[in-house]
Amino acid sequence: MRMRKVIFYIDDIEYFRKHEFKQENVTEEIINKLCYELEKLHPCFKVCYTLFGYGNNINNYDLEDFEGNKININDCNGYQRGCILSECKAYFEGKNDSPFGVMTIIDDEVYI
Repeated sequence: MRMRKVIFYIDDIEYFRKHEFKQENVTEEIINKLCYELEKLHPCFKVCYTLFGYGNNINNYDLEDFEGNKININDCNGYQRGCILSECKAYFEGKNDSPFGVMTIIDDEVYI
């Protein structure tokens, strides 16, 4: 049986740098200052979020930092859960094709 597996590589500050600020034609110097200030407000959210399921229905997930350490989703703040992880769920469900904060998406199938 094939199960869908979608891996999201998330780095919110880098996402701002490469996507949001570039679209607004902000200079590199200003981008660096803005990213520095953002990181002072909250540490960057750099995680690997993997969703598993059938079709558009999520059955399970894994949340890890980039070094492979498990993260409890309950330890994430409202911004991380509401602005980033929820958009990944919407992608899995077919409701969003460009989730905020996501640098790379690998949408694949695995055999179980």
